[in-house]
Formats: sequence, C-alpha cells, structure tokens
Amino acid sequence: MTPKGEGFAHAWIDYGPELNTIWKVALFGTGPENAGEIINVDDDEIRICGNAMWNIDEPNQPKRTI
Repeated sequence: MTPKGEGFAHAWIDYGPELNTIWKVALFGTGPENAGEIINVDDDEIRICGNAMWNIDEPNQPKRTI
C-alpha cells in the first residue's frame, strides 16, 4: 500500500543506514491515469497488506503496551 494506492513492490534501493530505502512499486491502478505506473516510495510511506492469491492474510495491528 502506497500513498497513491496499492501496488506490487518490484525492487528497492538501499542507500545505507543514513537514508530511507526507496521502493520501486508498480501501481495496480484504478483507472487509465495510473494503471501500471511505476513510482518510487520511501520506506516510511509504504505499508504491507495481504494478498488472497498468495494466501497472505492482512497483517494484524500490533498490540500497544503502556
């Protein structure tokens, strides 16, 4: 999941411990304006999600301990 919608992460670029990893993501697209668009997404802007085709469940929210 990216700020521009869901997609498939194809590659990443790791510049080292002082910079965020950059993910190359192909958007699934909800219309002709972004179908197949390749975007670069910083590590802190991307979220993992489930995939029914690969039998991957949606991640559980971590339990907060106070």
